[in-house]
Amino acid sequence: ECKGGGAVMITSDYTIVLEGAMGPVLRDAFDPAEICTRSGTTTLVLRGVDQAALHAVLARTRDLGLTLPEVQHQRPAG
Repeated sequence: ECKGGGAVMITSDYTIVLEGAMGPVLRDAFDPAEICTRSGTTTLVLRGVDQAALHAVLARTRDLGLTLPEVQHQRPAG
């Protein structure tokens, strides 16, 4: 038997690698992600986000025409 009807929000950390160096205007589009640019790629680090927030970032990369070669999920501690 299951009790309670409240939704459980599961959050995780994600690292998203994008091709190309991201300038200030594009960086603003991904605030508050941690952003690091080097060697022709830009890495976004999202901490404590739920699935809806992750999908919003992925949709933003698509809408901006950015190439996304890699997404990494870091399992929550514990």
